[in-house]
Amino acid sequence: MIRQIRWNNRHTDNFGLVAGSSGTIDMVNFDDYNGRQRLSAKKPGEERIMTVDQMYNEAEKLKDDGKLEEAITKLTELLNEDASHTLSHLALAVLLGKVGQHDKAVQHGSLACELDPNDPFNFTAMSVTYQRAWQGTQNSQYIQLAEDAMAKAHELEGRQ
Repeated sequence: MIRQIRWNNRHTDNFGLVAGSSGTIDMVNFDDYNGRQRLSAKKPGEERIMTVDQMYNEAEKLKDDGKLEEAITKLTELLNEDASHTLSHLALAVLLGKVGQHDKAVQHGSLACELDPNDPFNFTAMSVTYQRAWQGTQNSQYIQLAEDAMAKAHELEGRQ
């Protein structure tokens, strides 16, 4: 059962009780952010689980600090929590390209386009990912794919 309660008269949180597998009952907080909900259980003395947005911000900071492998790990963890986080797929496409993992970069760029097929930015980013993959591999198929992705971006921009 979930019910709303007032907390310190400043904001409202959704709390509920969940039965654990060992027969314990835990109070849980349902954090709402950007229309998505995530269940986070907090026991006394434990740190609260990070939201997807917090994880993404942490990955961005790692990237900005030049810690690319750590940023890749953080974004991968994030996608294990929310595989539909388009921005993380786009960020992974960039980072994986920078570390020479072009096949994986292309996979994540493609997933971003599949998740949000009406956003021209995703296809522009995909075109850049293909261009970088060509630069890193000299595989000529990436040239045509880059042109196709850019054409799709222009087509979508024309609809808006």
